[in-house]
Formats: sequence, C-alpha cells, structure tokens
Amino acid sequence: MKNTHSTFKHLLSAPLLGAILITHAALGATAAYACDDVGHDDPGFGVSADVNDDGLADGSKVSDPSKMADDETANDNDADEGATVVMAHADIAGAPGSGITGTAKFIQTGDGILPTVKVIVHVRGLEPGTVHGMHIHETGSCASTAKAFDGAGGHFAPGPFHDGPVVVGQPGTVVPGSSNPDTNHPFHMGDLPNLVANQDGEASLEYRTSRITLSAGPLSVLNTNGTAIIVHKNPDQGITGADKSGVAGGPRIACGVIVQD
Repeated sequence: MKNTHSTFKHLLSAPLLGAILITHAALGATAAYACDDVGHDDPGFGVSADVNDDGLADGSKVSDPSKMADDETANDNDADEGATVVMAHADIAGAPGSGITGTAKFIQTGDGILPTVKVIVHVRGLEPGTVHGMHIHETGSCASTAKAFDGAGGHFAPGPFHDGPVVVGQPGTVVPGSSNPDTNHPFHMGDLPNLVANQDGEASLEYRTSRITLSAGPLSVLNTNGTAIIVHKNPDQGITGADKSGVAGGPRIACGVIVQD
C-alpha cells in the first residue's frame, strides 16, 4: 500500500500537474470562444463586434434586410452610459431612371483619438445577385460632369501625400495621389466592404470601423470639404491596381452626400 501511494504521488508531480492545468485552461478558452456571439471572420477594414446583442456580428453582410434597424434610435444602445453619440446619414440615389435608392447611417459612440463608427447601409434597385464596391469619397458632392458622380472625387484618404508623393529624381512630377481609387487601394480611410444584393435587388450592410470619425479631427468625414458615399457597378477586388484599372469597383452607380444629423 505504501508503494502504491508513493507511485500515485510520483505521477502527480509538478510537470504532470502543469499539463493538467494547461489542458483545463485550454478547454475553458475553447468553450468561451464557442459561446461567443461575435463573428470571428471579420471582413477587414476595421473592427467587428455584435454590439446590438442581436446575434449578428457588425461587419458581416445582412442577408435578410428585415434584420436591419430602420431608425437611429434602435441603435442608441451601442453607447456606454454617458458616452458621446454623434450621428450622420446620407440619402443614396442612382442616376435618374435607374431605380436605385437607399440610405446610409453613421453612428459614432465614444470619444478619444480612435472612436468607432457603425455604418448601416440599405440599398434597393440593384441587379439581383450582384456584388458592388462601396466607399466613402473625399468630397461632399454627387455632381456628374465627365462621368457619373465624379464630383465626389477619389476615396476618402486624409493625411500625407494626398496630392501624390514626388517622384525621386523627377522634380515637379507626382504619381497619382493617395485618394486614387485604384492605386492606393485598399488603404484608404473610406474603404468599406462590398454590398451584396439578394434576389430582390436589395443589399444591406452593418459594419463598424475605426478608420473614420464623425467628431472633429483628421479622420472626420464631416470636414469642410464634405464627403459622400458611393456605390460602384462592380465588386471591389480588395487589391491595388493601375490607375483607372477599376479594381476598386469601377463605374459609379449611386451616390449620397454625408450630412450630420
């Protein structure tokens, strides 16, 4: 009996106890992960979280438009008690006769140098089953001159080299600026995930980003130039391409100027 007790005590030595404790911790972490309602396949361009407690991770495509909140007040619970809430919106419309209409809502909760902004978009009148690039552009205009909605300018990209860095050895020569839709993509502050239309031609997206702010600051989309949200004809490929290659979505089919509520 003494020898059996000694053997059992030896088996529960420090290395084995450590292994048991590590395994127990790992199982606990796995269980916690499995029970988390937050989506773990963040589509990029920001931070995803299920802040609405609706079982849907912000940043994921909303395949059922009926799940989309229809008013800002439904989303006010995103803010912690006492946190600052700033809201803005854009009325989206396509060219006359296109039948494309929609809305974009922006809700910022919190303060600091990188507060997050929830972007909620719902667009109707798209071709059924199609995918469309969508971005915030650098100018608050939906005017059309040479091309549809070209008054919105390039993608929202505040910061150094906005007009293009100087080419070394070639004074006075610059490459396309950082707001160029294709050459500096997908590194713009205004880049967003694709819109995916269902079989009824409706597309909804709920996404949270730290790339923009609604409050004053260098990343604010409510600056003196204004900004606009653009829906493109083609999918955003999420890659960098040559100038005018269209890798960010190509032609513009709908636009809305972003204004503060």
